[in-house]
Amino acid sequence: MEPQRGAEALSRALRAEPNLDLVLDRVLPPMKDAYISAIVGQTDEGHTANAVQVWNRLAALHPKLQLENYSFAFVGALLQEKQVAEAQRVWRQAVEFAGFGNLPEPTGSVLWDGGFESGVSGSGFAWTFPEGAQGVQFSIDHREKHSGKQSLRLLFNGRYNLHLLGPCIQVPVQPSTDYDFSAWVRTRSITTEQGIRFALRPLGTQDTSTATTNDVRGIQPWTRVEAPWSSGKNVEEIQVCVERLPSQEVDDKIQGIAWVDDVALVPAAPAPATAEPPKP
Repeated sequence: MEPQRGAEALSRALRAEPNLDLVLDRVLPPMKDAYISAIVGQTDEGHTANAVQVWNRLAALHPKLQLENYSFAFVGALLQEKQVAEAQRVWRQAVEFAGFGNLPEPTGSVLWDGGFESGVSGSGFAWTFPEGAQGVQFSIDHREKHSGKQSLRLLFNGRYNLHLLGPCIQVPVQPSTDYDFSAWVRTRSITTEQGIRFALRPLGTQDTSTATTNDVRGIQPWTRVEAPWSSGKNVEEIQVCVERLPSQEVDDKIQGIAWVDDVALVPAAPAPATAEPPKP
């Protein structure tokens, strides 16, 4: 069998034999391309549980991979089915196999690539950039950074009083848990009374509460913005976005440059236990 036809071979075999492990043993060779083809096919057919089992066999090979559309689609399908923990596990393995397992991250942060070091974007637990945003250009800046090798640069052209929501990133979290959010922002000549801030919103729940940081505007050196955030009892995922709110004055059009780096979401340290006073 040609490894690239793994999807077709697996789909046909499962019609005759529903035991997936047996089919995998007999039909698919233990090869990266065969497994990837099968994962794509099973994901496209909506059989994510089967795709997970094939992924486990692929992961056992510890292959060298690229973060391509199939991995984004697979993780996205798991998130659609609210399998956040499974999606997180697959993503962690995928980025490790792709060579991004040692990105510099604040200790304990559950947000992936808060320093924009990977160059990966578009889906999964990577940053996504808004399409068609008028008045702003996004780029990676190798000369200006808070730490690491680079930062995200936002250039505003002064033509729009825009409401910017993005780039954004999805972040897996634990329910009923306190977190500390932080990020570093630098600005150069950001006009108007509304600068750059961050917004945190729960996903996959009726909870519509939003936590926001203070904004940064004008001319500011690297400045740490932060906000405490607590997940609800059913919240397993949130969205973190760079945000610029529209100015109160319609003609107040934003201009200037902002840089963003070292975005982090870290579980809050539990409060130290208070010793009971000695009994008389």
